[in-house]
Amino acid sequence: MGKAKTASKNNPTTREKAIEYFIEGKKIVPVKIVSEKSSFFAAEYEATGDLVFDINGLPLPWGRAKQQGWIYGIIKLFVKDISMPSIWG
Repeated sequence: MGKAKTASKNNPTTREKAIEYFIEGKKIVPVKIVSEKSSFFAAEYEATGDLVFDINGLPLPWGRAKQQGWIYGIIKLFVKDISMPSIWG
């Protein structure tokens, strides 16, 4: 008897759709920041390649950026005409 055929993990029909994140209506993507002391993932605007900064002028860590982008997306679902105030000045 032959082995039972199992589903491939690489089957594109079973993959979930990639989640897109937005801040102030602009799509953001992760970018790795490397300094002498540390390295971490931060957010940058996909269209321009500019880093996203927090209120202290530091690069916004990707984890926090995802949370803010996710919250913005959820609010946009329920409130159609929304203009989010800029928290970066």
